[in-house]
Amino acid sequence: MNNSHSARERYRLRRAFYREHVGRLLAEEGVGKLDPELVRQIDMAAQQMAAENEQLREALKRQKADFDNFRRRTLKEKEELRDSAKEALLSTLLPVLDNFERALESAKTAQDVESVRQGIEMIAAQLMSTLGSEGLERVDVTGQPFDPTLAEALSIEERSDVPDGQIVEVLRPAYRFKGRVIRPALVKVAKKPSEEPTKA
Repeated sequence: MNNSHSARERYRLRRAFYREHVGRLLAEEGVGKLDPELVRQIDMAAQQMAAENEQLREALKRQKADFDNFRRRTLKEKEELRDSAKEALLSTLLPVLDNFERALESAKTAQDVESVRQGIEMIAAQLMSTLGSEGLERVDVTGQPFDPTLAEALSIEERSDVPDGQIVEVLRPAYRFKGRVIRPALVKVAKKPSEEPTKA
C-alpha cells in the first residue's frame, strides 16, 4: 500500500514538474496552448512509465532478496558438508583411539617392553591404513635427488659416497593428500666435499 502510494506521489510530482517546465518552454517558443488530446496521451504515457518503473523496482527488490537467501543457504550447505566430512573422518579414527587407550592401560602393568613396542607399531599401522583410505599418502624421499616441491633442506652434509644433492636423511616425512603435497619433508642433503688445496 505504501509503495503504490509513493509511486502515485512520485508520478504526481513529475507530472506537475513537466507541466510547468514544458508549458514555460512552449510559451518561450511562442507556441500556443497544447492540444488536450496530446496532453491526455502524454499523461497516459507518463502514468505507464511510472507504473513500469515501479514494477522494475519491485522486481529488483525481489531478485536481491532471492539472491541473499540463496547465498545464505549455500553458505549453510557448505558448512554442513564440511562438518559431515569431519564427522566421517573422526568416526574412522575412533577405533585407533580405542586401541591407543588399551595400549596405554596395558603398558602400566606390562613387564615386556618389546610387546608394548609391537602394540604401538600395530596401532601406528592401523592409523596409517585408516588415513590412507581417506587419501593420505606418506612420501619417502630418502636417497632421492632433492626436489623442492617435496622437501625443504634443513641442513647440508659433505659426503663423497653419495651423489651431490641427494637426500641422505629425512628429519620429518612428507605427505600427499589425493596427489597434492600438503606437507613437505624436512631433510638433510649431501654436498660434494670441497677439494683440499694441493700441497707444495
